[in-house]
Amino acid sequence: NHPAPDLIFLDLNMPGMNGFEFMKKAIEKQLLDVSGPIIVMLTSSQNPQDEVVARESFGEQIHDFRIKPLSKEMLQEVVGAFQSR
Repeated sequence: NHPAPDLIFLDLNMPGMNGFEFMKKAIEKQLLDVSGPIIVMLTSSQNPQDEVVARESFGEQIHDFRIKPLSKEMLQEVVGAFQSR
């Protein structure tokens, strides 16, 4: 009974469940839809294949893909880009 978040910064490398597993579970449980939260995937990996796999697997549900570290400037840029949504 809690409101859904408007923005999720989703790390690909989390303990217990990685970002891809989270997305699969959230889709399976129907927690994400077209009007759902903005999802920005974060990774410390420099492997461009991570973004390819994310976009091929989850399409429009991934709104942005960023390389960590998450800085104040990056946060402001992301929020500004999706503020009108």
